[in-house]
Amino acid sequence: MKALFQLIIITIFLLSSCIKKEGNKHQDLEIKDIWSNDIRPRNNTMISFNNHHQQDWWKNFNSPAINKIVEIALENNLEYKISLERILEARADMYLSKSTLIPNFDISQSASSSNDFVSLGSKTVLFFNTALDASWEIDLFKTKEHTAHSKEHLLDSFTANQRQIAVTLVADLIVNYADYIKYKSLIDIKKKNIELHKHDIDIIISKHISGVANEFELEEKKAEYSKIKSEIHSLDTEMKNAKYRIETLCGLQAGDSNLFSDKITEIPLISKAIILNSPINVIQNRPDVQRSIHELLAATSMTKSAISEQYPKITLIGAMGYQDSSISPSSDAFTLGQSIASPILNWKRIRSNINIYKSKEEQAFLKYKKSMLLVIEDVESSLASYYNANYNYEELAKTLESRKRALELANHLYDSKTQPFTRVLNAEKDLLESQSDLIISASALSMATARLYKALGYGV
Repeated sequence: MKALFQLIIITIFLLSSCIKKEGNKHQDLEIKDIWSNDIRPRNNTMISFNNHHQQDWWKNFNSPAINKIVEIALENNLEYKISLERILEARADMYLSKSTLIPNFDISQSASSSNDFVSLGSKTVLFFNTALDASWEIDLFKTKEHTAHSKEHLLDSFTANQRQIAVTLVADLIVNYADYIKYKSLIDIKKKNIELHKHDIDIIISKHISGVANEFELEEKKAEYSKIKSEIHSLDTEMKNAKYRIETLCGLQAGDSNLFSDKITEIPLISKAIILNSPINVIQNRPDVQRSIHELLAATSMTKSAISEQYPKITLIGAMGYQDSSISPSSDAFTLGQSIASPILNWKRIRSNINIYKSKEEQAFLKYKKSMLLVIEDVESSLASYYNANYNYEELAKTLESRKRALELANHLYDSKTQPFTRVLNAEKDLLESQSDLIISASALSMATARLYKALGYGV
């Protein structure tokens, strides 16, 4: 029997030495060196050859209102809170898995009394037992260790997911805030436009009475006036919807808060250049890619754990006991042993389990590759949108300056009685239209900036 046990031990150690040490069987993507949308230097971006990582990037907008809603959202947003609870759950699960690597101890105690009427008459007999049981499954083939490593990587993936939720949350807040200010400003411009059309209608009425203007021209002006008034209601609806979205993101009841001052009308724009990391550094910084990496590592560890299930398990068993009674002297007991369990008839189940985890590992790797492709697409698209929005904003700003100059000239010509007042009204309408275009462009630029910061993986 002793020789058989020694033979089993030698066989186990031979199996242990024969376990294949697998290297990295997954082939990563070849990442390009520079963004295709940033071939030449731009005055609103800077290329960084180091791994630049900017925290609190939303403060570059220099907007107290944005700082306020971000602070409220990071404290109250429900999805963000759920992600934090998932981290706590994953950490507890990791500690639970690691606890299986250490010996297990159990203490049991019992006490009883009985009356023995047969051999002792009516004498009361007292019994007392206490025992300490210990068992330790030796993790010779690292089955439990691989499982514990998998739990560690899952914890890291939940932490990365929490950072991704935070970055997305901040970007969504800025996008909706830019929307809110845009519609609010457009409503103010529409109201000014209504006043101009009132003056226009009054002039047409005077001309109509004097026979200079016809009724068709008057009705056209009234139609334009009614159309502008109707547009205000649509803009007001969009403004309120943007505000409701911000309140919900902040964990507040929609329509039941006072987040913004009515005096805020300026769309926030950054005044400094955005620092662009290289594609490989962006991929390293993006929380969603980090999450995919840890999910892949977790799946790889579980595959290794499933493979090691096909090898024998060794468990050391020990026990210490003490017994005492009122009719016999106390006694101590001590035992030490071992057990070896080897899979024989369940190979098909084990192999199926291995195949399951290998498939999960391959799925995790494909998700990792997909996440890298999506990151590159996200940054390229965000860069293109940002550059185009910035160019559009600069050109519309020039247009607005020209419209202001045209209005000054129209007023000068009217004062010199060389042009009618309708030329001034038309110049004012053109100026309001340019202001509307610039507001829409500024909102698009603010949104594109927030999305670019998010795409670059800058953190919270």
